[in-house]
Amino acid sequence: MASRPGGNQRGINGGGFFFTRLPGSGIEFDLPLIGYFPATPQPDGGIAPDHFVPQTASSIVQGNDPVMVAAAAWLGRA
Repeated sequence: MASRPGGNQRGINGGGFFFTRLPGSGIEFDLPLIGYFPATPQPDGGIAPDHFVPQTASSIVQGNDPVMVAAAAWLGRA
Protein backbone atom coordinates (compact mmCIF):
# COMPACT_ATOMS: atom_id res chain seq x y z
CA MET A 1 0.00 0.00 0.00
CA ALA A 2 1.47 3.33 -1.06
CA SER A 3 1.64 6.02 1.57
CA ARG A 4 0.65 9.58 0.83
CA PRO A 5 3.68 11.80 0.15
CA GLY A 6 4.32 14.75 2.43
CA GLY A 7 4.42 18.43 1.63
CA ASN A 8 1.98 20.45 -0.40
CA GLN A 9 1.68 22.02 -3.82
CA ARG A 10 1.05 25.52 -2.58
CA GLY A 11 4.67 26.60 -2.85
CA ILE A 12 6.42 29.53 -1.24
CA ASN A 13 4.24 32.60 -1.45
CA GLY A 14 6.56 35.28 -0.12
CA GLY A 15 9.43 37.23 -1.57
CA GLY A 16 11.62 40.17 -0.69
CA PHE A 17 11.93 39.24 2.98
CA PHE A 18 12.80 41.62 5.79
CA PHE A 19 14.67 39.78 8.54
CA THR A 20 14.59 41.22 12.03
CA ARG A 21 15.38 40.41 15.66
CA LEU A 22 13.50 41.81 18.62
CA PRO A 23 16.09 43.47 20.88
CA GLY A 24 14.51 42.59 24.24
CA SER A 25 13.72 38.91 23.67
CA GLY A 26 16.12 38.02 20.86
CA ILE A 27 13.25 36.44 18.90
CA GLU A 28 14.02 36.41 15.18
CA PHE A 29 11.46 36.43 12.39
CA ASP A 30 11.12 37.28 8.75
CA LEU A 31 8.45 39.45 7.21
CA PRO A 32 7.62 38.91 3.53
CA LEU A 33 7.46 42.22 1.66
CA ILE A 34 5.99 40.72 -1.54
CA GLY A 35 3.26 38.07 -1.73
CA TYR A 36 2.64 35.58 -4.55
CA PHE A 37 -0.68 33.73 -4.57
CA PRO A 38 -2.00 31.16 -7.07
CA ALA A 39 -5.06 32.05 -9.15
CA THR A 40 -6.75 28.77 -8.18
CA PRO A 41 -6.67 26.75 -4.93
CA GLN A 42 -3.79 24.27 -4.75
CA PRO A 43 -3.88 20.81 -3.11
CA ASP A 44 -2.58 20.38 0.42
CA GLY A 45 -0.68 17.21 -0.39
CA GLY A 46 2.46 16.03 -2.07
CA ILE A 47 2.80 14.77 -5.61
CA ALA A 48 2.55 10.99 -5.87
CA PRO A 49 5.50 9.30 -7.61
CA ASP A 50 5.04 7.77 -11.08
CA HIS A 51 6.45 4.49 -9.78
CA PHE A 52 6.01 3.61 -6.13
CA VAL A 53 8.79 1.42 -4.71
CA PRO A 54 7.89 -0.11 -1.34
CA GLN A 55 10.49 0.10 1.40
CA THR A 56 10.20 -2.09 4.46
CA ALA A 57 11.75 -1.98 7.90
CA SER A 58 13.62 -5.22 7.15
CA SER A 59 15.19 -3.74 4.00
CA ILE A 60 16.43 -0.81 6.06
CA VAL A 61 17.82 -3.10 8.78
CA GLN A 62 19.58 -5.23 6.14
CA GLY A 63 21.08 -2.12 4.53
CA ASN A 64 19.22 -2.63 1.26
CA ASP A 65 17.97 0.33 -0.75
CA PRO A 66 15.11 -0.84 -3.00
CA VAL A 67 14.55 2.70 -4.30
CA MET A 68 18.17 2.94 -5.53
CA VAL A 69 17.94 -0.56 -7.07
CA ALA A 70 14.74 0.41 -8.91
CA ALA A 71 16.29 3.70 -10.08
CA ALA A 72 19.41 1.92 -11.37
CA ALA A 73 17.25 -0.63 -13.19
CA TRP A 74 15.17 2.18 -14.73
CA LEU A 75 18.31 4.02 -15.86
CA GLY A 76 19.69 0.79 -17.30
CA ARG A 77 16.65 0.57 -19.58
CA ALA A 78 17.09 4.14 -20.84
